[in-house]
Amino acid sequence: MKSDEEFLKDYETSVDVVGQVVEWLKTKGYNCREIPSDIRPDSSVRMEYMDDGDIEVIQRCEVKYRQIDFDSVEAFPFSTVFIDEEYKLLRHHPATLYGYVIVNKSRTGMLLIPRSTRKLWIRDTRWDKTQKRDCTTMCAPKNCSTYFSL
Repeated sequence: MKSDEEFLKDYETSVDVVGQVVEWLKTKGYNCREIPSDIRPDSSVRMEYMDDGDIEVIQRCEVKYRQIDFDSVEAFPFSTVFIDEEYKLLRHHPATLYGYVIVNKSRTGMLLIPRSTRKLWIRDTRWDKTQKRDCTTMCAPKNCSTYFSL
């Protein structure tokens, strides 16, 4: 077992390294922070002072309610899932997005479309008769999604 002196030396190094990684993650667009930890008074209580990780990465999950009935990916009535207008996606760094959730009409289920499928999303421009303008949107092939019951 490490002496308290060795532990404190290693802890100080760890704090510096964690801070360095947090700064690097921020340069990549991640919203993150160091998770505070308490230093044990001595090795006899070390198990009570174990941490639950060093860095917390915060991501957004956009939720969209659609007037569409579906109870599985296969039952979704279109080959692609409308995600959002492109300009809304471009407002934030991609690293901040976890994914999109599309909730069905009855609010009993949802499709989760993770950001990891982003390279497969399709850009589409169409006239929106409600907004009376061309809207450039992003759509995902429905097989990019996973269905979950709510």
